[in-house]
Parts: sequence; C-alpha cells; structure tokens
Amino acid sequence: MSTTDELRPRDLPEARIIEEAESLRQDYPEEAVGILEDFVEGNPVSLRGRLHLAALYANDYGLGIAGAERLYREILQDYPDCAPAMWSLGLLQGHPHSGITKEESLELLEKAASMTGDPDVVRNLATKAWEVGETDQALKAFGWLKVVAPESRKPYFTTIADDAVARILAGERLSRPVYTWPEAGVGYS
Repeated sequence: MSTTDELRPRDLPEARIIEEAESLRQDYPEEAVGILEDFVEGNPVSLRGRLHLAALYANDYGLGIAGAERLYREILQDYPDCAPAMWSLGLLQGHPHSGITKEESLELLEKAASMTGDPDVVRNLATKAWEVGETDQALKAFGWLKVVAPESRKPYFTTIADDAVARILAGERLSRPVYTWPEAGVGYS
C-alpha cells in the first residue's frame, strides 16, 4: 500500500477511532485530538466522535474551552435532546474563554437532569446552582438528588446532599466545586 493509499482516521469505523482516542487520551491527548478531528471532519454526523472531541477540548486540549463550547453548541443544533452535550456545555460556565451565562448553564443542566434522572447530572445542577449563588435552586436540586440517589448505584449521594443542604443553610459559599463529567461513550448513541 502506498502512502497515498493509507487509511486515515476518517476512513476507519467509529468504534475503532473512539477506542484508539480513549487509549491515547491520558498520555497523548493532543494525538487523540488529532485522530478525532480528522475523523469528525470526514464524518461530521458522528455524534460519539464529536462528543469525545468536545470533551478533549473541554480539558484544554486542541481548541480548548472555546472549541468545546462551539462543538457542544453545534451538536445541540443537530441533536437538540442530546443530554451529554447539554450537561457538558452547562459545566463550561465560569471557565475562562466560555461565553455561557449562569442562567444558560442552569437551564441546560436542569433540562439534562430532567431528561435523564441521572444523579450525577442532578448533583451537577445542584452544585452549579450553589456555586453561582442560586441557593433556592441549589436546595431544590439537592432535595431532588436525595430522591434519585437511592434508586441509583450512588446512594452515598444522599449524604452529599444532606451535607450540602446543611452548609447552604449555614450560609456557606461554595469555594471549590467538584463536578462529574459524562463518562466517555455513555449516552452517546
């Protein structure tokens, strides 16, 4: 096979590209970005490829936060009910180079949480609301988390919610929020 006949990432099956990018993500993230950028360029309707690429951008690789925001917005134009894109875009609020308002962030997270009932998304909504000073919304979301957590594989989220509610009612501000990002490949079908 000559060099002009070599297969490029865009010519390979999506599952193989995603697997390759994930194997490179930890130690060689820029290489993973290059593989996914090439694949997505040749396969612009690949939701999984675009979500994985946006996640790398969100970790400040490739085009960075601005690139992640642009790509998540493009995904939501094509797939308006894509909860992982809503969830991830909502979490970009507050980062340098992000144009997402706190209102948009909370709206996206609330919609993703309502669509999925996923306790990770509900916790992120509650945490983001607390972080941006929307304590009533945070209290409501932490109450919601206490309902969905026991039904999930994350019953310890009930303890997290109880602790957060006590801290909010004591007037404590959230100084170092911790968020859970969508797992690669989950909900990306």
